Amino acid sequence: MKLHSLSIKRKAKSLLGIAAAFAITACANVPPESLPAHFDFGERPADYEQKINAHFESILKDYDSARFKYGERFEKMQCLTLELRGTPRKIKYAGWARKVMVNAKNSYGGYGGYKLYVVPFKDGQVWAVYDERDFHFNGCEFLTR
Repeated sequence: MKLHSLSIKRKAKSLLGIAAAFAITACANVPPESLPAHFDFGERPADYEQKINAHFESILKDYDSARFKYGERFEKMQCLTLELRGTPRKIKYAGWARKVMVNAKNSYGGYGGYKLYVVPFKDGQVWAVYDERDFHFNGCEFLTR
């Protein structure tokens, strides 16, 4: 009986030590890089619809049947690199983005329903196209300032 209770105490202490180590490393997160207060996001592209349409024309099976709904305004956004073992997250993109909902026909000829995409621009050109899931997975976020 004593041997068994000693074993449980050792396991408990080991688990407590591991938990403490995780707690300490969790508190040691390095803050991400941040944009300067007066960061210049540049000009919003005037011909954004044509550029977004050109991108989707190159990837959709039946572009001519696609329906687009554009967001009301451009939004400021940034994307950060992923954090790797305490290294600071770096800004990989900062600029203007436009939301667009796309409803296109699938391989069976039916519409699949509107899907939200975020299209960031860099130097007036489409920089990337993210669906809702990929937007956050790639470390992107909209800025409120």
